[in-house]
Amino acid sequence: MRFLTSLAIVALLGLKDILPGANGAPTGLSERISSLDARHELVSRIDLVIPHEDPIPVIEPHPAPKPQRPPPPPPPPPPPVPFKGPGDVTVPKDVPAPALKTYPTKDVPNPFEGDQYSYTKSVRVVPDLNWGTVTEVYTRDYMGGESAVDIIAINSDKNSISILEAWNEKDIPDDITKKLRLADIEMSLFTGAGKTPQDLSLIHVDNVKNTDTYNAVISVYKMNNKSTLSAADITLSASAAPGSTELNSFNTLLGTPFVIGADKLRQQFSVGKNISLLKISGHKDVFGKTMSGQFDLDIIFE
Repeated sequence: MRFLTSLAIVALLGLKDILPGANGAPTGLSERISSLDARHELVSRIDLVIPHEDPIPVIEPHPAPKPQRPPPPPPPPPPPVPFKGPGDVTVPKDVPAPALKTYPTKDVPNPFEGDQYSYTKSVRVVPDLNWGTVTEVYTRDYMGGESAVDIIAINSDKNSISILEAWNEKDIPDDITKKLRLADIEMSLFTGAGKTPQDLSLIHVDNVKNTDTYNAVISVYKMNNKSTLSAADITLSASAAPGSTELNSFNTLLGTPFVIGADKLRQQFSVGKNISLLKISGHKDVFGKTMSGQFDLDIIFE
């Protein structure tokens, strides 16, 4: 019985907190609500500062590379040019004959007698098998007289003059009246061998070294589509057809120093013949072997 009475008292004490108060609300709840309102009002008066954060960047994947177009194919190579050998050059339609000078006639000089000229000579003991007696000509006005200004061979059987060496361009005496030209020395040796100027049939230039003549020989080989390595013989006629490769070649050589000199000799000493043929060939050594890049020139009178 006492136990029940205690429970009732405890219950009544608990109801005290929830019974309505003066404002009609339970006393305990009113106090709690007032406390919440005060907190709400406090919070409403505070300016809340929410820290700003940058948005997380969105990393978009790189677009897939576009497939590249394949490069265009290279252009086709040009068609091969047919090989025509060392003579593959453009040949002019017409090479006019050079205008050669006209010379008056004169007597054959003697370079080796008296004091009019300062030339000496030395005849080789052994003649050249092809070109006959070989004479070396000296002057103090060329290399101080230590080297021959001309080396010339005379073949009486062939009626030929062979020029083995000729450096007359570098023979420059103080007194120009004492200088003789190559033509003078050639004809002096030819007539000294018992020949007349009219006997002359051939001037042979051995192993051409003069630059202008050498270049002209190369050009003639090219004009005729001939190799300069084997250097086959090419004979050219003054009477070849106009505009032909042969006449073009002849005229190309006609204007070179050795051929001009031969024409001068022909006029001055009344040879009475014209230059009718020009022949080029590969130069041969003493054993008869053709020397590559070396050439001979024959000037033939008829």
